[in-house]
Amino acid sequence: MLAACGTEDEDDEATPEREAELLNAVLAQQLAVADALALGIGGNTPPELEQPLGRLVDLRDDSAQELERAIGELGGTAVDQGAELVGGESPTEGIARQLEASIAASLDAIGELSPAQRQPVHTAITEDAAALAEIRLVLGEEPAPDAFVMGPPAEVSR
Repeated sequence: MLAACGTEDEDDEATPEREAELLNAVLAQQLAVADALALGIGGNTPPELEQPLGRLVDLRDDSAQELERAIGELGGTAVDQGAELVGGESPTEGIARQLEASIAASLDAIGELSPAQRQPVHTAITEDAAALAEIRLVLGEEPAPDAFVMGPPAEVSR
């Protein structure tokens, strides 16, 4: 989460071209989540996930439009295809793993963005994390992966 605080040297502001590139990386992940949802929602979807996944479809559409708008304002051209799908043992697990990939890529990008460009990425991260927690519970997993909760193991000095 420290990446969201910004870079070490705020004087090294990203150029509009670099910010459009970073936002496109996030957009590609959001489109991949939408692709995973399209593949995963259907007859095998656990009933308790039908409503949250349906909401997520709408949220990803809104997120993609907001990112496309921001990229256009920076003079860039928005990507129109999602990142490569991660997949899983089941369609629901595939959605969960795609959300994890989206969160990781968004966290990588957000630290390099100017504060004015961070909001759509922050929104995508929080929405993805909320959906991921619901899915992980249904899959019988902890709501958040250990790395998101605990971070890397700390060395204890004695």
